[in-house]
Amino acid sequence: MPFVAINTTTSSRMHISQVPKPLTEVTRDCWACQLCEQPMLIRGGVLVRRHFYHLQQCSTDYRFHADTAEHLLGKDWIVQQLQHELWGYTGADIEMEVPIPEIKRVADVLVTFPNGWRIAHACQLTPISLDEIKQCTAEYVQQGIDLYWWMGLSALNKPGVKDWLVSTYGFALIISFTETGERL
Repeated sequence: MPFVAINTTTSSRMHISQVPKPLTEVTRDCWACQLCEQPMLIRGGVLVRRHFYHLQQCSTDYRFHADTAEHLLGKDWIVQQLQHELWGYTGADIEMEVPIPEIKRVADVLVTFPNGWRIAHACQLTPISLDEIKQCTAEYVQQGIDLYWWMGLSALNKPGVKDWLVSTYGFALIISFTETGERL
């Protein structure tokens, strides 16, 4: 359930919120997956947040997992926090779902500052091992991208994860939701 697709007319990345009338103006040939270039359509409405979806399964070799509704909310909430709550991010370009081709990963949120410094923010809500966190972090750092983890739901259930975050960063960013999916 990605929020971002490629506009096939302009070849530009588009967030679903930038599409003025998504359910009336979209045709089968308007949008493509930014990873596999397959056609995408839009779904959602009153009960489900609008998002792009594949007509066929994504055929990319990027390491990513299908987003849950909570993950989409989490990414969106992180963007809102970075844009409105952190004065140090003023003037930075904040994008969601940005492919990092060198490591075949998609940054949940990527912040690019005018001087070129990049910071990725990962919203992790499912279990992940400490080794996977370390490997992913090292891959981003090797590309010159700092990485911060926002952990929630069952992601903190693996032994040592929270301790590693605190010892590495000096803090652990925790994100939690109510039963209705709202951010706390």
